[in-house]
Amino acid sequence: MNPEELNMQIRKFLKQVGVTSQREIETAVREALDLKA
Repeated sequence: MNPEELNMQIRKFLKQVGVTSQREIETAVREALDLKA
C-alpha cells in the first residue's frame, strides 16, 4: 500500500470514528439533561 492510499484510509477511519464519537457524546448529553429536568 502506498503512503497516499494509507493516508486516505486513515483519514476515512478517523472521520468515521469522529462521527460516531460525536453521536455518542450528543446522546449522553441529551440523556444527562433529561435526567436533570
